[in-house]
Amino acid sequence: MKNCTIFLIFLINLIPVQTFAQNISIELNQNWQFKNQKESKWYKATVPGTIHTDLLANKLIPDPFYRDNESKLQWIDKEDWEYKTVFDVDEKTFAKNIIELVFEGLDTYADVYLNGKLILQADNMFRSWTVNVKPFIEETGNVLLIKFASAQNKVDSIAKSKLPLVLPDNNRVYVRKAQFQFGWDWGPKLVGCGIWKKVRLNAWDNVKIQSFSSFYHPESNKSEFSYQVLSRQGYVYGIYLINKELAIKKKLNYKDLLTLISNTEILIAGNSTFVEFDNGTLDIPNEKIPRGKNNNPYALVLFHQYHRGKSKFVEEREVNINSQNVKLIQQKDSIGTSFYFEKDGKPIYAKGANWIPGDVFLPRLKRDDYRKMLLSAKDANMNMLRVWGGGVYESDDFYDLCDSMGIMVWQDFMFAGGMYPGDKAFFNNVREEVKYQIERLRNHHCIVLWCGNNEVEEAWKNWGWQNQFNLHGADSVKVWNDYKRLFQDSLQRWVNEFDGTRPYVSTSPKNGWGRKESFTEGDSHYWGVWWGMEDWEKFETKTGRFVSEYGMQAMPNWSTIKSFTDSSDRYLYSPVIKDHQKASDGFKKLNHYLTRYFIDSAKLSRLSLENYTYLSQCMQYYILKNSIAIHRSKYPANMGTLLWQLNDCWPVTSWSITDYSRQPKAAWYAVKEAYRDDVLPAKDSVYPKDLKLGKPQFVFLTSGNTISITSNVVVKYLYLSTNDPALNFSDNYFDMKPGETKVINTTQRIKITDLKIKSLYDILNAQ
Repeated sequence: MKNCTIFLIFLINLIPVQTFAQNISIELNQNWQFKNQKESKWYKATVPGTIHTDLLANKLIPDPFYRDNESKLQWIDKEDWEYKTVFDVDEKTFAKNIIELVFEGLDTYADVYLNGKLILQADNMFRSWTVNVKPFIEETGNVLLIKFASAQNKVDSIAKSKLPLVLPDNNRVYVRKAQFQFGWDWGPKLVGCGIWKKVRLNAWDNVKIQSFSSFYHPESNKSEFSYQVLSRQGYVYGIYLINKELAIKKKLNYKDLLTLISNTEILIAGNSTFVEFDNGTLDIPNEKIPRGKNNNPYALVLFHQYHRGKSKFVEEREVNINSQNVKLIQQKDSIGTSFYFEKDGKPIYAKGANWIPGDVFLPRLKRDDYRKMLLSAKDANMNMLRVWGGGVYESDDFYDLCDSMGIMVWQDFMFAGGMYPGDKAFFNNVREEVKYQIERLRNHHCIVLWCGNNEVEEAWKNWGWQNQFNLHGADSVKVWNDYKRLFQDSLQRWVNEFDGTRPYVSTSPKNGWGRKESFTEGDSHYWGVWWGMEDWEKFETKTGRFVSEYGMQAMPNWSTIKSFTDSSDRYLYSPVIKDHQKASDGFKKLNHYLTRYFIDSAKLSRLSLENYTYLSQCMQYYILKNSIAIHRSKYPANMGTLLWQLNDCWPVTSWSITDYSRQPKAAWYAVKEAYRDDVLPAKDSVYPKDLKLGKPQFVFLTSGNTISITSNVVVKYLYLSTNDPALNFSDNYFDMKPGETKVINTTQRIKITDLKIKSLYDILNAQ
């Protein structure tokens, strides 16, 4: 059996080839309905979507984010739901030898029926599912029915069956589903279900592209491209990698392309089954990989080759040639063990944030939402985001945009804050999940690290779980051995098998923040500031080699608070305001830091909710600015600072620096300044509450989209706003000196009469 030869054809001054395909792919995302399995009435559904958004669209429930509606909608998670659609298949598609239903994402326990036949039982939100339905499909009137079982009921039942063994920290660990949906200290508990990604019908005859990948070899400055093809008995094919960016000036279709190809070796499948073939590799010199706006300039083109020398186009796939050269350096040194990233042989100081899902209801996120959130990271001078392990493996849009923006991605696998099962079925399910996700994501050069889990090892060793959950003796040994088998052994092996080019670390952080080793080796999550209610100055002696989590809370923007409250809710510690603060003792900790740095307790107790919101954001600004300043001052012992967190998934008081509206909080402006490359940030020397501030008088001038501001006295945290929450300022919450003129750019023209201002003086002198 011969391997097929790949030809890289540089078609200078040609236009990209046309993209019609003999292999057929049709989306089945229209005409869906849903209902409660206990009821008979069907309602219109949106696919991709979730049960909550479908109920909301049909006005069957109120907005889950408004006031305290979250608590009133917990019944949804206990119900079983079903979705159905009816579709026809055209003659051309129906004639294909293979017809596959592909479910890119089912959340989570789903029995799938086609024309009354059970064709699939899904149990993992993080996998795609493909079923050959040729034996069951008809040309007209196909009924596709999906029955979703309650994930909450399912995990509760599994956990009950395991008693007396109880796995920390929540029954959610038994299901491969986004863990944050079961509630977190910044998110609601809205477990739900649904067809959360697209459904497709793929039809083909004899050969198709199964998978492909590219790997960069820095020692030779070349990228190696490899692929797999699925082929049927006796069928012959050719496969070619073409550079589309170089084919930009002349019209060219596949028939024309074939005239340029000759002397082709072909591969002939040898038996009656479909077989995966590893079909060799191609080394591409790095200088041949174009740079510019198009980050996916290559296409993999598959042809059916007839015995008489004729060829017929079958399929095309866009491919990304990975030219990233980023390494994780962990070496013994005079301090302990380093932890930093190196690009093209040069150390990188990582400046960034942790990323959580941008919405509780994931299908609501569109490419423009990702673009806006990622631009907020890029514009804040970030070069790395950590995709946190309690959320989801993000959409292709997220990674495409990170590729194009030059944002490195630390990618957690989806495990967080719990001890996971060790049975064979669970491990097999996770292996398929890991295989699917790595093969989907490995060609994105933004990904620089795979990480096994978030805070699981730290929790086991430091959070008292053995006593809390009565895990002693054989039970404790079993749970810990299952942990090691999954995160230290299996995941490492699977990463090597399915990727083999990127480093893997088994957990983050390597050591808990109460241990001295957390400051000398590996990455660290330092939560002495906030959870330990320590001063930010503690970072002077407690900055790790790479600080991958730390942070400070603040209220969301005032416009966001108004969006989820009634006017009767808008006072401090109202039940609704408390419902949108999920952190344990959240307001107690906020008040600790506010009285420590900004205001005495008597004045704090008299603040309006709006002024409390402003002051909490000033405090987050102040602490993050100074924390980052200390981290960066420890270079090169410290080589990274990733704050918790960039974004929110609903309107909430949290550690985010942009809230659910996608608008910046005060701290975003602090981070933007502190992460600059050209100027190292300076620490504040007198606390804000110790400042003697006079009443400012301002002079404002406008010209086009700029505002010029001059003050007669020192001003602290000058906040500009209008009634339009979408209007952004180039700087905000800034300080001013007497006589200084500050020029601010705005995203649209405004009138001086529309401008609202507030400074720290106003808060400290409020009656």
